[in-house]
Amino acid sequence: TTEIYTLSLHDALPICTPSAPTPADNDITMLPEVTEQDIAEAIEDEFGAIYSKDGKRLYEFNKDFWGDEDDIVIRDGTEIIWDDAFSDCTHLESLNIPPSVTIIGHRAFEGCSGLTSINIPSGVTAIGHMAFEGCSSLTSINIPSGVTTICCRAFRDCKNLTSITIPDNAISIGDGAFEGCSNLTSIELPSSVTSIGDGAFWGCIYNHRTTKTNQKYPSVN
Repeated sequence: TTEIYTLSLHDALPICTPSAPTPADNDITMLPEVTEQDIAEAIEDEFGAIYSKDGKRLYEFNKDFWGDEDDIVIRDGTEIIWDDAFSDCTHLESLNIPPSVTIIGHRAFEGCSGLTSINIPSGVTAIGHMAFEGCSSLTSINIPSGVTTICCRAFRDCKNLTSITIPDNAISIGDGAFEGCSNLTSIELPSSVTSIGDGAFWGCIYNHRTTKTNQKYPSVN
C-alpha cells in the first residue's frame, strides 16, 4: 500500500549511552538498516501495523486506528519494535508485547500520553533513547533484568510514574533518563550501577532518592 512507502529509510543508530560511557556500551545492540527491498516487501495487518516480510520487525503502527484498544496486538514472533513505531499514538491506553520481542527502538512509544499500562517482556535486552518519553499516564513500568543500560530520556516526563525498580544487572543510567518524573517517589539503585548521566533525575521529588544497596551512589539527589 502507499503507506509502506511513507516509511523513512535510515541508517542504524546505536542505543543511547550516558555521558560517562561504561564497558557495557560497546555491547548495546544496534538496529539493522531498513532497505528499499524491506519496504517493498513489507506487510500490513488488520490494525494498519506494518511489519517486515518475515514478521520479525514492527516498523510502524497506524496512528489513525481508533478501534477497541483491547483488540490491538503485536504479532507473536515480532522481535523488534522499530524506531517511532507507536510514537504519538495518544489514544493508545494499554498494550501487551509478546515474549518474542527483544528490542524496543528509539522513541518507540514517545508521546503516547494515554498509555496507562504496558508489559515489557523479560526477554527485552535493549530499550532505545526516548522510548517512553512523554508517556504521562504511566504509573509504573517494569524494566527487565536483561536491560543493562537505561538510555537517555527513556522515561523523561512520565509525570505520573510513582515507582520504578532498576534491574539488578543495570550498569548505567543515561542523561535525563527520568527527568521530569515529578511524582517519582521511590527508586532503588542496585550495586551494579556504576554510571549515572547528567540530569538523570532532574525535576523529581528531591529528598526520596536514597539507597543502601549502592556504595557509589548512596544518594542520587
